[in-house]
Amino acid sequence: MSQKSYHQTHDHVIPLLEGAEPINLRPYRYSHDQKAAIEKLVDEMLAAAVIKPSSSPLPFSSPVPVGRMGGSWRLCIDYRKLNSLTINKNIPFLSWMNSWKRAVPNEKKPFIDPKKQVN
Repeated sequence: MSQKSYHQTHDHVIPLLEGAEPINLRPYRYSHDQKAAIEKLVDEMLAAAVIKPSSSPLPFSSPVPVGRMGGSWRLCIDYRKLNSLTINKNIPFLSWMNSWKRAVPNEKKPFIDPKKQVN
């Protein structure tokens, strides 16, 4: 089985608003089980080259372990404070339906008549 490798083509920079100081958040408190799960998930992602060690001097946020139905864990990161200090590029968001209508304007759209019953 081949392992996926993710390659970065350029250094990633997060532009902050002028005069904004980088956010330094204290880590959340975790139970021993959560801490072990976080360390395991981070080690797996490092080994798979999904993430790499940060060169940032400050932690912007700490991972929050969220339990899945099967008893496993996934990591979520709360970037709300960082997002409040970043420069908004105001890129318009087009819904997929508008994009589809522009790409295929004359395409027949399927219609199901609820009054007709299929036997």
